[in-house]
Amino acid sequence: MNKLFLLLFFAPTILLAQSLEVLFIGNSYTNANNLPQMVSELALSFGDTLNFESSIAGGATFSSHSTNINTLNKISQNPWDYVVLQAQSQEPSFSPNQVANDVFPYAQILIDSIESNSICTEPIFFMTWGRKYGDQQNCQFYPPICTYLGMQQRLRQSYLDMTINHNATCSPVGICWKESIAQDSTLNLFSSDNSHPSIYGSYLAACTFYSTIFKKPSIGSDYIPNGIDTSTAIFLQTIASNTVLDSLGVWNIFNADFNNIIIGDSVIFTNTSSNYENLFWDFGDGYSSTITSPNHTYSNAGNYDISLIVNNNNGCLIDTITASVTIAPFVSSCDSFMVTDVIIDNFNLTIGIGVYNGLNSFLNYPYVAFTLDSSGDTIQKGNMNLFGAINLDTTWYNYSILNPINPIFPLSIYFVYYDEYMLEDTCILTYNLTPTVITDINESGYRNLISIVNVLGKKGKGTKNEVLFYIFDDGTVEKKIILE
Repeated sequence: MNKLFLLLFFAPTILLAQSLEVLFIGNSYTNANNLPQMVSELALSFGDTLNFESSIAGGATFSSHSTNINTLNKISQNPWDYVVLQAQSQEPSFSPNQVANDVFPYAQILIDSIESNSICTEPIFFMTWGRKYGDQQNCQFYPPICTYLGMQQRLRQSYLDMTINHNATCSPVGICWKESIAQDSTLNLFSSDNSHPSIYGSYLAACTFYSTIFKKPSIGSDYIPNGIDTSTAIFLQTIASNTVLDSLGVWNIFNADFNNIIIGDSVIFTNTSSNYENLFWDFGDGYSSTITSPNHTYSNAGNYDISLIVNNNNGCLIDTITASVTIAPFVSSCDSFMVTDVIIDNFNLTIGIGVYNGLNSFLNYPYVAFTLDSSGDTIQKGNMNLFGAINLDTTWYNYSILNPINPIFPLSIYFVYYDEYMLEDTCILTYNLTPTVITDINESGYRNLISIVNVLGKKGKGTKNEVLFYIFDDGTVEKKIILE
């Protein structure tokens, strides 16, 4: 049967009501407190429908179910959406070699029967819980299961192994039990035999199955079995919802999901979907892809709705997630720089380059070149080690030359800028004003600019429309104002 799960991220989530057919295969753990009926009641409380059948026998193993006529007939009587498989409570916790011999082959037979009946059916392995005090019957033969936590760990591993090996889904009931016990050990999930579930344990299992099958939280359901108070029900609903929905990939639950990083006009997409066979990306601009985690560059700025569609079980299961990305208009990093002044003396050319617009990066060893004559020829100065900073008004860079120069104005100044991602941008700045020409020289044949101060004696940075005093190393001071 075709099933559509639609999730819209960055917008109100739309959860479509669903009607599903589910077969439960198991033993007394599934039968206790009528677990399948509990799952059905939970679904009904949210407007969903879960029609179910069961094949249950006390103490049944996968081996016994694989030859059970009732079980095999139940599998073949309907093209089920899901078939739940629960092994005997102890067997999957045994040593890996024993599980490989006594459990895995019969899980394979059941999976083969399910797929032969309908390629659209998704198997769900029912991860059960460890016994309250571990498996005391078999502890002497395999010490890791002597405690609850040790037994739970082995059950987790065996059920996940079967899940992955068969491209199936896992309902992590045992992990929900573990989390509930960790948060409130006074809430007894076990019945008096310290193995089977109490009403609390079965309700927690039911909430886990609801979130596994419908991929929705059970939090807020008004279905609460007799004997459970509202606050405890909410506690169990929350445990189940968070454990399942926060880790869909861990439990191999069929799901579409992705992350993205925007860099300029390009978007890097990372596919985080789970338990799928095929996928299709719609980038929202007329382009698409079937690459697992593609990169895409947009030609124009704007808002785009990105859709990722995945399918499983030969296209019978379809899941779509849509998210919006905003591509900002291109702004060259060069727009964060300006030439504030040019000072020429006999042997030096000093260029003031202003950094503004909150630029938070640096010029990583750029080159600077300036136009010498009308032919457009330039002189290049490299390896300047020029650094910008946040909201830096003006930084002065001095170029010493061997011979007097007389560049053509307007002056074009070139440099290469590297942003925080080390992406290169070649900038061209133009200076149209008349340069400051200095003809006085000291005994060495030239003088160097020491600092620039305003009328209050505070150091300035060559800002425009302000009276500034230029102080040189030969003791001379020049007054200047740059008009914008």
